[in-house]
Amino acid sequence: MRKLTILTLMGGRWHSLDPYLQCLEALEGDPKEITLLWFSNAGTWFVNLIARLAPCLEEKGFEVRIIHDPTLEPSDNVFTEGGPRVDMHVNTITVLYNAAWQYVKTNDVLFLEDDVLAPSHALSRLTNDLEKRPKAAMIASCVFDRHAQGAP
Repeated sequence: MRKLTILTLMGGRWHSLDPYLQCLEALEGDPKEITLLWFSNAGTWFVNLIARLAPCLEEKGFEVRIIHDPTLEPSDNVFTEGGPRVDMHVNTITVLYNAAWQYVKTNDVLFLEDDVLAPSHALSRLTNDLEKRPKAAMIASCVFDRHAQGAP
């Protein structure tokens, strides 16, 4: 397996953390080859919460990097369905990914939302696709199984 960064914007959705972590642990592949880059503009309380999760993942072999960068105001309201800034959600995601990109140190990146259940074969499939298409700049896939549906 090639070295890979899994970049996740952590927007403060505490209710999706457990399924997200279970998804990471179920991924096929060598955790020693994976950097988990968690980029958050959430409030400090949430960043402290995810920082407490890092040692458990590091014990499994993952490198965990947490970047707290309030590029935008804390996202407690940005990502709330029906909240005051829902109309700006897409622009918010774009701004955050553009800010987070500077911290990626591998050639290969899997963008994984914190409320999406990636199938266990996602990394092996990505690696196979990259090997078949070495000149590809991007390989895209959608996962429609969101685990945060209906959550507050």
